[in-house]
Amino acid sequence: MPCFHGKHRPLVTLRLIHLWIFGGRPRNIVEDQVNRLLPRMAHGLTPGDGCAWCGMDLAAVCEFCQDLPGAVEDAPFGPDVLVYKVGGKLFALTDPQDHPLRVNLKCDPDRAVELREEYEAVRPGYHMNKKHWNTVVLDGSLPSALVRELVQHSYDLVRGSLSAAMRRELER
Repeated sequence: MPCFHGKHRPLVTLRLIHLWIFGGRPRNIVEDQVNRLLPRMAHGLTPGDGCAWCGMDLAAVCEFCQDLPGAVEDAPFGPDVLVYKVGGKLFALTDPQDHPLRVNLKCDPDRAVELREEYEAVRPGYHMNKKHWNTVVLDGSLPSALVRELVQHSYDLVRGSLSAAMRRELER
């Protein structure tokens, strides 16, 4: 996906508006996102999921999760927690009201330890099995390519744990 400098900027802007209006999210979430981004915009740069300088914001992560084959957005823990599943199994979850913004992602245990040691924004999974889950803080410190890779890795782990019949069904 290109950065917000390109064609996907309106889609993510609409996603933020959708979260605010239809998702019951408080207005300050959108305002905080805008206020965080204004300094970047003043330099001619805008946030994006393809720009190495910007990193990914929550709306871009949510959009990326929804674009994965067979992925479904759900809210089984109440309206405040967005959950992304494939084949009925969780691969990502986030609370858009959290500050700082963050997303929980499944991870291979050995890789999870390496990521936590290398990046301050990658922490043991909040309210999750800390051996298999990481909390990724979306503060702009992680390259967008790494965040996309971590989401994809989480999705692949969960998809790989599905039955062969379920995986074949997702391929259709």
